Amino acid sequence: MTGFAGTGILLRQALRRSRWLILIITLGTWLLSWASGVATVDLYPTEAERVLANAVGNATTGVVAFYGHVDLPDSLGGLGTAKLQMIDFIVIAILVIALVRRTTRADEEAGRTELLAGTPVGRRAPLAAAVSLALLVSVVLGLGSGLFVGLSGLPWTGAWALGLAVTAVGWAFTGLTAVAVQVSASNRICGVIAFSVLGLAFLLRMVGDLRQGRPGEFLRWLSPLGWAQQVRPYNGERWWPLLLTLGLLVVSLLVADRLLATRDIGSGLLHERPGPAHSRIGSAYALAGRLQRGGVIGWALVFSAMGLVVGSLSGTIGSFLTPETIDLLRRLGGAGDVAALLTSVYALITGYLAAAFAIGAVLRLRTEEADGHSEQVLAAGVGRTALLLSHLLIAVVGVPVMLTLAAVGDYLGRLSGGEDHSLVASLTAFWVQIPAAWVLAALTVAAYALVPRLASAIGWGALTLAIILVEFVGLLKLPDWIAGLSPFRHVPKLPAESMRWAPELGLIVIGVAFLALAFSVFRRRDLPAT
Repeated sequence: MTGFAGTGILLRQALRRSRWLILIITLGTWLLSWASGVATVDLYPTEAERVLANAVGNATTGVVAFYGHVDLPDSLGGLGTAKLQMIDFIVIAILVIALVRRTTRADEEAGRTELLAGTPVGRRAPLAAAVSLALLVSVVLGLGSGLFVGLSGLPWTGAWALGLAVTAVGWAFTGLTAVAVQVSASNRICGVIAFSVLGLAFLLRMVGDLRQGRPGEFLRWLSPLGWAQQVRPYNGERWWPLLLTLGLLVVSLLVADRLLATRDIGSGLLHERPGPAHSRIGSAYALAGRLQRGGVIGWALVFSAMGLVVGSLSGTIGSFLTPETIDLLRRLGGAGDVAALLTSVYALITGYLAAAFAIGAVLRLRTEEADGHSEQVLAAGVGRTALLLSHLLIAVVGVPVMLTLAAVGDYLGRLSGGEDHSLVASLTAFWVQIPAAWVLAALTVAAYALVPRLASAIGWGALTLAIILVEFVGLLKLPDWIAGLSPFRHVPKLPAESMRWAPELGLIVIGVAFLALAFSVFRRRDLPAT
């Protein structure tokens, strides 16, 4: 067992390094679980209301695509946790991917793993510590979510099924990320592989749910998210799909261990292509563009594909939506007819993704600083303002570009489905999300300038909170001033509502204020931050 020597020490160190990220996300998920259960009990007191709400959800293509079906028509718990469970699945998957990468591939890239190799720490210890941390966090977050759902007043059997399903997703992506660490030759490529697998898993699950009862339904059984969903909390629980996740974890860890034994520290199965002998990068802006080029292209493909898929499915809502179901959608926060409502919902979700792109782009500043690259750039005569602007501009320009790609894809998808739709209507519905995404990017830049070590937690935590305050405002019965903390809360719901310029301009002013603070602080603080 000498290969695992020092695992406990590295595990404690990894927990200490990521404790705030883990704490914030875990407590937020638990609170959301409890509040969602309590609000659902209050919002749907009668069986008739539950049946109607479940029928609306199952008949709405967008709801099924993003959250899946509720199989029992009168299930209160199924209604209350359908959206919650998919959000929990995505959150835990992203969290464990981040934890495993940070404790393995990121440390190798920074040279820390090579230093450990000269100590009594075993070769397998860094990977074992990363996997152990991710597995433990999955158990705590998942079972804690189930506990708080049960405390909210919903039945305990379904609550524990939900908790185990969330844990299972965490375990599945822990194993898959462990393999991605061995395959990739850099932290960046590792992230691309791991998040691509997550995106593919979501896509397979989505297509399988949309094809329920028809050819193609089997695709959700090719996805770890689909396996967890088929545990079916509050929908006639089935426990055996958890064995699929356990099997995937075991196989993934065996493969990862085998690959680890056959590679050198700092290398991977996929070797990065060497750069040209003579560089043509002559500015900080060109360097930032080169560093983020692959990520921008990947995001552009995601936005284009999402727009095409959503647009092509928009006309298949179903023929049984009665005036009562439409009225219920409006009670849940919608506006206008069903087609307009769904357009605004699709655009809002794309706005969330645009904000995620922008936050990831500006957080590259923190990665470059932590790796010591920013000091080298500054030593070449680049000013601090130019350094900060170089990555910020990618976020600022990239947000409208990504939303435009999604809008054009939405328009083309609708045309392919024979729907009469205007390109201008798609563009305006997506473009109004731009200021909200900019605000979160500007907040992240300010966090990087003020408290660089917490920039990632603040940026992703702010996005998570912004989504929760919008998606669950009806269920949580929040005061208007709390719900208004989310920038997306102020975005007009086009085309259902008329355009309102005041909140859009207000968001831009808030974003500029965050940027002014960021530039003021960044010019004076130490680099790198200690």
